[in-house]
Amino acid sequence: MKVIEKKQISNLYNSDVKWYLFEETLWITKYSDYSDVEKSILKSKGSFNWLYEINDTVLFNNEGEFETAIINLVGKIKIGLFEKYTNIIKTGNKGNLFLTEKNNSNFKFVSPVIYDENEDVLFSFPVDFEKQKHSIVFIVDDLGFVIIGNQLEGWILRKASEHIYIAEKNNKEITPHILARYLNSLKLWEENEDATELKKMLEESKVWKGEFGQALEECIINLL
Repeated sequence: MKVIEKKQISNLYNSDVKWYLFEETLWITKYSDYSDVEKSILKSKGSFNWLYEINDTVLFNNEGEFETAIINLVGKIKIGLFEKYTNIIKTGNKGNLFLTEKNNSNFKFVSPVIYDENEDVLFSFPVDFEKQKHSIVFIVDDLGFVIIGNQLEGWILRKASEHIYIAEKNNKEITPHILARYLNSLKLWEENEDATELKKMLEESKVWKGEFGQALEECIINLL
């Protein structure tokens, strides 16, 4: 997907970036549900085969301006370190993203998705990124897209745990440590069918108060 960055203020805000943890999707949009996204497709360009796990939804309006992204995270998140890229993000520019080829495509982000507990950063970063040649454009304070050779290649979400939503409500309980534990235990289950850590978290969730604890318990029970 060919894009360019412009020094233009986006109409999106930090509050429009929502990580639906248990649905395993990242939403960057003003829309609140799928029906609104479907309606917007009729007047948008980009990639919109979001019903299929192999694709991500990335929509631009008729002027080519970025409007919506729904990124599939199912089975993709691993725990890792962001230290290699810590200085790179400081070179990112605030601006907006525009589509240069106004057609539709079956687009998906191909880089691995990593969560770093220490930095509280969720990112999908190409390994061949070179800060002298490529760029990052932050459309809001915490969310930026990676552009390599005018191709949309990745993204970065800072303060990731603060963007977690559960049942349409912004979560205020989960810490980066608990988040990393859950993601790691989920990966063990998905890759090795090892439920040991999930069961430990299930027992702990029964004594936690609040919406997150209840949602976590329900999610793990459904998995097991």
